[in-house]
Amino acid sequence: MNLKHSLLRTATVCSLLLILSGCQLSAVDTRAPEEIVRERAQAYLTALVNGDQRAAYDMIVPAYRERLSYEQHLGKSLGLRYTEGRVVSVACPSEESCAVEVELGYEGLRVPRIGGAIDGIVRSSSQRWVKVDGQWWLFRR
Repeated sequence: MNLKHSLLRTATVCSLLLILSGCQLSAVDTRAPEEIVRERAQAYLTALVNGDQRAAYDMIVPAYRERLSYEQHLGKSLGLRYTEGRVVSVACPSEESCAVEVELGYEGLRVPRIGGAIDGIVRSSSQRWVKVDGQWWLFRR
């Protein structure tokens, strides 16, 4: 009975180790950096369009978030309502940095000189995404 119990315990431990090692292997993303960054950048833009400022903030490089709290970050925003966002291109000159071209539509830009708001603007801009501790983040100073 003791031998049977010992073998069962050994088999259980081996099974758990095999399962855990399989989980660890599946967590490694083997896609090209361009593909991963395109997905992350689009998720960031989608969060902005959906009004989920917290999710967008959480995708900014950790060093920025250490310096500026979420509330401070919101204080820097222009109060725009984003209407659309799409990743146009991604180029990664290194394994740690990617240049991303995006188009972002917005409305609600207040222009005091004309006494109103400008709506329906789509603007192209460049973003830099950097890899920190194995994860891709939007770079902000």
